Amino acid sequence: MWTSAAHYENCVVRSRHCEERSDAAISLVLTKVAGPRLLRFARNDTLTMLFQQIPVPGLLVPGELTIVFHCLRINEFQCAADAHICRLPTTSPPAGASHSTSTLVRNCHCFPLPTHIEILKIGIMLKGKPKLTIRRARPGDLVPICRLIVRTVNGLYRRVGRKTFPARVPRAWPLIVHWLGSDPRGMLVAVNGRKQIVGHAGSIVRGKEWYLCNLFVAPNLQSRGLGAQLLERSLAYGRECGCTRFALCTFAENPQAVAFYTRYDLPAQRAVLMLHRKIARNQPLPEIKVTNALTCRLIEDEDFVNRLNRLDKKARGIARPEEHLHWIAHPDSATYAFFEGRRLAGYAVIHARGLVGPMAVSEPKYLPDLMAGAINIGAAECKNTQIVFLQGESQESIQMLLAAGFRVDEVLLEMATEKLADPEIYIPGSLAYY
Repeated sequence: MWTSAAHYENCVVRSRHCEERSDAAISLVLTKVAGPRLLRFARNDTLTMLFQQIPVPGLLVPGELTIVFHCLRINEFQCAADAHICRLPTTSPPAGASHSTSTLVRNCHCFPLPTHIEILKIGIMLKGKPKLTIRRARPGDLVPICRLIVRTVNGLYRRVGRKTFPARVPRAWPLIVHWLGSDPRGMLVAVNGRKQIVGHAGSIVRGKEWYLCNLFVAPNLQSRGLGAQLLERSLAYGRECGCTRFALCTFAENPQAVAFYTRYDLPAQRAVLMLHRKIARNQPLPEIKVTNALTCRLIEDEDFVNRLNRLDKKARGIARPEEHLHWIAHPDSATYAFFEGRRLAGYAVIHARGLVGPMAVSEPKYLPDLMAGAINIGAAECKNTQIVFLQGESQESIQMLLAAGFRVDEVLLEMATEKLADPEIYIPGSLAYY
């Protein structure tokens, strides 16, 4: 972990020779290091840097503190490597505590300096495990959680050559806000010593199913055990709630994640395709032909949720009234019920930014027409882009969407103790909530 020296003030530079070559000593006070600085010393002088006061509370953790000078040149000689000047055993200070010279200076190792040295950068490297705290998420954590997710997903996309998402996240996403309200025990964050969120796990419990909506760790802390700690805490939440089915979706192009979840007895059950179509601006999305038109109406009555729950129970194996109430109430989503005559054939949720799903039907014969009808409604509302998730077994639906201009944009894996839904009567919403 590195931090810029520009954050520190009242730094004291002293010299003390560790070899018996010279007793020369100098001292220099740096009130603030803000850029390259030329320091001049007499030949054979030596330098030890120590911090008398560190105004950033909680930075130091148990381990070894190494102070490093990055050198550009030393006289006529070239300096190609960093010069490790001082190694100090440290202890965790109380938050906000200052560090005096006497508490830090132990076992200093110095080296002689030539006539002059140009210092480009001063950094601090903390060896050992960083100080991290895992706790429940709070409302103030939601925007940093969203930014962490974007940063982590963009890191994966860069590695595989995919287009990244905009980095700016001005407000928390509605679904993240909803999950914190419905499942506060399932929303966890990992916080470092500087109170920054560096990890997040979000899980929800619906009936006897535990579903992992999100698990993200900052790129610089991946493969160091933090993801495992977050997942184990999340799984414990599901077990405490009596869940018998555990599930999630992850990116198929991330083999490390696939192997990671498999170790926790969450094997891959099926592929899930994300299909996407985009039309140039001012050109309407083409409609999909419907064989047997179903009538539909917008659901605004919360009393209708019980009927939606029965469809979910049959197609998905669980009821989730929390999500249906959220989708009905939120202005960025709309739930439509489809009917054959007076009989309820199914429902579809259509989102403002082009996502169509989830969708559930009472019988397989209704699925093609309901999906086509929902996509046509979404095409009229979402203008120029649409996204649909389909299970890999849904070959007929996949071919229908490919013929309508959709393309496979991403392949996901459903990883679970058992398959989550019947693909003949259910289409998932997204990898975050299936």
